Parts: sequence; C-alpha cells; structure tokens
Amino acid sequence: MRFRALLISKSFDRRLIEKTIEMAGINQKYASLIIDDNKYTPSRVTHAYFLDYALGLDSLTSEEIKLRLSNNSFFTECARTLSQVLGFGYRTVINWGYDIRFHKMSQEYEYFLYYALEAIKTRQALYNKSMNVAAYR
Repeated sequence: MRFRALLISKSFDRRLIEKTIEMAGINQKYASLIIDDNKYTPSRVTHAYFLDYALGLDSLTSEEIKLRLSNNSFFTECARTLSQVLGFGYRTVINWGYDIRFHKMSQEYEYFLYYALEAIKTRQALYNKSMNVAAYR
C-alpha cells in the first residue's frame, strides 16, 4: 500500500501519467495537453462527481435529475461509463456495488477519474474554441 502511495505522490513520473491516461482510453493529443499544462498534480475525483459531469447531470434541473435517476437503466449506464473509462470489465464494476454508490470501488481509481475528467474538459474546450473560430469565418 505504501508503494502505491508513493506512485501517487507529487513525484509523478511522466510515463506513469501518460500510461494512466492511455489506460483510460484518452487520446494522446489531449493527454499531452493535460501533462504539459501541469494538470498532473495528484488530484482525485469521486466517481459520483465524475459521473455527474460525464453523463451531463450537472447541467440538469433537479426534476430532470430525478427523472434520469429513476430510469431503470441508469445504474447500467454508470457502470458501463466507469468500466470504459477505467478499463475494467463491466462485471468487475458491478461487483463494486449494486447501486450508484459503488461503495467497494478502490479510492485509488479516483486518480484515474481525475485525469479522465481533465481530458474531457480539455477536449470540450478545444471543441468550443474550434466552433467559435468556425462561427467567425
């Protein structure tokens, strides 16, 4: 356990960070932007925060959120998203808990979710920037 804590310390190795981001299925273009922008400071994101952002719940009204959460396939959508981003099988993610709390998920994976979230935000910022440039042409 101490070895893992050392890996997640401020002395992150660039190759380790690149591999972590690659394992999350993130394009290397966006990965290098995150690393070069010094966003590789060890940070964590809970799975709930990540899923809120990745699934667009953060932009919904409370009524829309209630409707989305009551959907029978919402847990499946959450599990599949975590499975894809973290690189684990769907069944493995389901074994972390049979509700959206995923209480058996190791906290170490919160570092992976941080990088995935940063990549999503970076990609969205680049997309928005390119759309703004295209609008002015």
